[in-house]
Amino acid sequence: MGSLFAQSNQQGNINLNIGVGFEPTFFPDSSDVDIVPLHLSADYSINSFLSVGVGVLFSGSIQEYLQDSLSLTRTEGFTHLGVRAQGHLPLPIRSLDIYAGGFLGAQQQVESVQSTDPSAPSTEPIKGWSLHYAGHLGIRYRLGDFIAVYAEGSYGLSLVQAGINFRL
Repeated sequence: MGSLFAQSNQQGNINLNIGVGFEPTFFPDSSDVDIVPLHLSADYSINSFLSVGVGVLFSGSIQEYLQDSLSLTRTEGFTHLGVRAQGHLPLPIRSLDIYAGGFLGAQQQVESVQSTDPSAPSTEPIKGWSLHYAGHLGIRYRLGDFIAVYAEGSYGLSLVQAGINFRL
């Protein structure tokens, strides 16, 4: 490609992303987000056009509702763990990286229901694992050799996430 298309993403780079998600896409509509999605991922650049890595996301929700005249609170915690892959667009601007990719992994959901009535029976937490996948489109802007800011639009984790990137 020549020096005109020098890439922000270069072979052998290891990038660490730490971000916060906005508007999770995996909660029931009536739940309120109590813990915003927290994203952590690490990617290795196989070449200037392809990177692969791992990612983890933590989040939680709380839903209050009435059932049989009891005030109940359902608490859900989510952990997503999986692999990521991105294709990077060749750009003439070295500090800019535009990429699209996907996430494939497992989602663990822990759910418990509690009542405000002490005489009501409490439930044991329900734990379950399921297959989880997501797609994303992202942009990263290098502020220097080792630090950048990034944003990703996604479906499957949160609609938008933003954060800081460190090149190791």
